[in-house]
Amino acid sequence: MPPRPRATAPALRRRALAAVSLTFAGALALSACCSSDDDSGSKSVAQGGKDFGKAAEETARMGTDARSG
Repeated sequence: MPPRPRATAPALRRRALAAVSLTFAGALALSACCSSDDDSGSKSVAQGGKDFGKAAEETARMGTDARSG
């Protein structure tokens, strides 16, 4: 059986870059899926909250440059 040829430096760099990229993408995906325990957001505009009825009016008052439809 002939000896196996050694990988060249550019091939090793590509593999290392691919491994690091895959690890980073996996970590980023996992961190995006994690839940947070903080109480961010306003509960007063949630359904049944004291400002629920005013939320639509406040949003409409902000306006937009987008065309309808």
